Amino acid sequence: IQEALDAALKMLAPPAPAPERPAYVVFITDGAPTIGERDPDRLLDGAMKSCPARARIFVMGVGEDLNTYLLDKLADQFRGAREYEDCVATLDEAARRAPPLA
Repeated sequence: IQEALDAALKMLAPPAPAPERPAYVVFITDGAPTIGERDPDRLLDGAMKSCPARARIFVMGVGEDLNTYLLDKLADQFRGAREYEDCVATLDEAARRAPPLA
């Protein structure tokens, strides 16, 4: 999770995209860190330190055993939204229900 978040947030850091453009991350995961940092609060702290101020993270949790604590905090701290599904088959349906990114 840490590597994925770092990579996504790094793409949003200046100089690209332009500051006037929206900076969104759509993060699809079960929220269960298995490699690298595993502590949810440390993951959140790291994301906060590397996140451009305008970035927003929209979380889609997929699976039956979700780490909703981490996913809820990501969505809340980064002014995003969350959607949870218990299986991948309903992912398309969940994406259609998700609020617009704008």
